[in-house]
Amino acid sequence: MRIIKGVVLAFTLLVAASGQVTCPTGPLTEDQLTTLVTGKVPEVRVRQFITSCGLNFVADDAAVKRLRAVGATAAELEAVRLASALRVKADSALWETAKERNSAAAYEGYLERFPQGMFAAVAREELEKLRAAERAAAEEAERKRRAEEEERAAQAAAEKRAEEERVAAEKRAAQELALPPSPLVVSGVSMEFVRIQPGQFVMGDVNGGGPEHRVRITKAFEMAKYEVTQAQWEAVMGNNPSYFKGADRPVEQVSWNDAQEFLSKLNARNDGYRYRLPAEAEWEYAARAGTTGDNAASLDSVAWYSANSNGRTHPVGQKRANAWGFYDMLGNVWEWCQDWYDGDYYRNSPAEDPRGPSSGSLRVLRGGSWGDDSRLLRVADRGRSNPDVRDNFDGFRCVRERRTAAEERAGEERVAASGQVPCPRPLSEELLTALVKAKVREGRVLQFIASCGLKFVADEGAVSRLKAAGATAAELEALPTAKRPLPTGPLVVNGVSMEFAPIPAGEFQMGSKSGDTDEKPTHRVGITKAFELGKYEVTQAQWEAVMGSNPSHFKGADRPVDSVGWWDAQEFLSSLNARNDGYRYRLPTEAEWEYAARAGTVGNNAGKLDSIAWYGANSKRQTHPVGQKQLNAWGLYDMQGNVWEWCQDWYDDSYYRNSPAKDPQGPSSGSLRVLRGGSWVTHTRDVRVTSRYKGGPVVQSALVGFRCVRERSP
Repeated sequence: MRIIKGVVLAFTLLVAASGQVTCPTGPLTEDQLTTLVTGKVPEVRVRQFITSCGLNFVADDAAVKRLRAVGATAAELEAVRLASALRVKADSALWETAKERNSAAAYEGYLERFPQGMFAAVAREELEKLRAAERAAAEEAERKRRAEEEERAAQAAAEKRAEEERVAAEKRAAQELALPPSPLVVSGVSMEFVRIQPGQFVMGDVNGGGPEHRVRITKAFEMAKYEVTQAQWEAVMGNNPSYFKGADRPVEQVSWNDAQEFLSKLNARNDGYRYRLPAEAEWEYAARAGTTGDNAASLDSVAWYSANSNGRTHPVGQKRANAWGFYDMLGNVWEWCQDWYDGDYYRNSPAEDPRGPSSGSLRVLRGGSWGDDSRLLRVADRGRSNPDVRDNFDGFRCVRERRTAAEERAGEERVAASGQVPCPRPLSEELLTALVKAKVREGRVLQFIASCGLKFVADEGAVSRLKAAGATAAELEALPTAKRPLPTGPLVVNGVSMEFAPIPAGEFQMGSKSGDTDEKPTHRVGITKAFELGKYEVTQAQWEAVMGSNPSHFKGADRPVDSVGWWDAQEFLSSLNARNDGYRYRLPTEAEWEYAARAGTVGNNAGKLDSIAWYGANSKRQTHPVGQKQLNAWGLYDMQGNVWEWCQDWYDDSYYRNSPAKDPQGPSSGSLRVLRGGSWVTHTRDVRVTSRYKGGPVVQSALVGFRCVRERSP
């Protein structure tokens, strides 16, 4: 009686008059069916329960045996087998549907129907995977939402800063227009400027300065009131190369390249201005000062020239100023302009802000000099000369213009002809974004990344933000190699310093049409990655700090190390690389060497040979301390002369015939290594930037040394 009551209580069976059976607890478990059988419930009712409620277990042979043991009848067992087969079929069918849908709802439906089903464990695993994926997707969506909010906030902040800078710039410009330009003062010596407003004029003339063409100057700029004086030059450069001495006389015997070095030093002051030479169009616009004709006034009243100079220069400002306040725009000394010279340039010159041809071998000179007759002192007359020529007819005057806010943030104003990249600190993401948005050219941005390093980790979010700001694929590709800020200053070993100059990526014409057979054919070469090259040849002090010995024939701590073979150089470089300072040190490839030696120039030499090189004609048959001669445009000393320099390449006299167009590495094998640059004993022909020499890698000679390349470790 107690068992029957337990069964009734357990199943709360509500048997209606119709004979229907209610199953409030779902399909029968094996325990519930066992209770029915042992409770002596009539067989017909048991079969009703089995048929109506179904089974919550698989009636395998073991289960059937247990039910038979507790008294289940043959009819009941047959009903169990049938219900079990139906359950297995339904279980399998629902599982296949759940798998096909592969959704959380499908797996939940399966588990709700068959919580102890054949595939319940797998269903729970799949359901957990889907829920985990849903959680991850939700977290990623939330992360993206926050990142977008941050990006919008950063963009809004940047736009606010840009607007503030624009307003400040407009206010500053208005203030500047209301006041005369302030003078530049260096070491107590003043340089005065005159502001020139935008405008139009007819450039050239029909008497040899033609064809005439209308030119528009679209931006205001400031130009020096006087030619650069000897006092001003000496205050900046610390010397006076002039032939006609006098503090107030124009500096002369300065080349175009010398003028660039002077301007580079002014730009390094970071006073808010960019200093440069005038474009040829700017020069003539200022010289005419709103006038037309050959001269801005009566020639004798405005110019020192052959008819009145007594064969010499005169202090600036003694003649009458032109209508815009400039003195000596004609006569006294020729003035270098920024442009390359092309006799046919006016035929296709742009109508707005012409900047001259993109390349050439001669630079423009304007204005005539103390030694020229009146024909050469016309405002339209065009002179020209090699950029490395110095004589007492030639000087210059400066232009200055306000730097943009982006330039001030990025230090772009300090980038001058030397190719130096200023790195007052590793680049922040904000600073790099400013460079990108300011449309600084790609090559310069890559230089900043390579030379300065990053202050931030270039993760996916940073890359996405920079891409949105307009970063190019090449700029983004450069970021992973610059995640860790590296020192950009000199390498110091045991207290001895080694300075490096950054060399930008670029292209140049390698070889010489007039050179030896192994220098031909001339061919265009691309250097695709910026690198750093030792500013000087490796000195004896540097060698001894690393290697503990000094094999040189000509002793002197600041002289280049000599008598070192190619393998000796490799041992030195291996010792530097063992420092693990984030850089890899190596010899330059032959192409890198010539590219750096040329420094953007063309021809046989990067300057006047006696001014840049110790060679057979001036060395007195010995090496000399590094850095005593003039540096090239990229800040490198002694690239020609002093000692031959080992390169990384094997030598092959016919290699140029099949050399790759990009980053050539030399032949894959050989018996001799390349040497470049000439030495203290070499005659003029072999000191050329294109001249190729070779030596066995074990050769140690007093003529031979090397310099190092460093680049970021992979």
